[in-house]
Amino acid sequence: MAIHTLYAYVDGYDLEEVQTQILQALTTFVAGRKWSRKTTVVNERELPNSNDAPGDLPRWDLGLTHELPDRGNEVSGWFDEVEIIAVSLGILSKNSGRQFVIGMADNGTGVTTDLLLVATPDVDMVKLRKAVGV
Repeated sequence: MAIHTLYAYVDGYDLEEVQTQILQALTTFVAGRKWSRKTTVVNERELPNSNDAPGDLPRWDLGLTHELPDRGNEVSGWFDEVEIIAVSLGILSKNSGRQFVIGMADNGTGVTTDLLLVATPDVDMVKLRKAVGV
């Protein structure tokens, strides 16, 4: 298992109106490429619980995950897939009216760090490269 996973989820939990559109687009996108690392569509919604404040929506992760190579084991061009994900999410953001949060998860500790908000196809690749550690 990779040490780090890139995640890209729709920002927010009010996803009823866009769930089908985004899920279809992401499924087509992931299935339409041969990925060098495991890339998975995610649609995980928590059930409401008694700890939720009135009016709070339960957590809903809708997006994708992409395993990142461990440092020192990167192959040439590995970041190209991250760029393709970011630009594709920018296009989907424009089409769906929803923003995406790209972040990294440490699979050992479970710590997640949001890196970049994607709202247009013009993703700041310099910022993304720096955030991912390239």
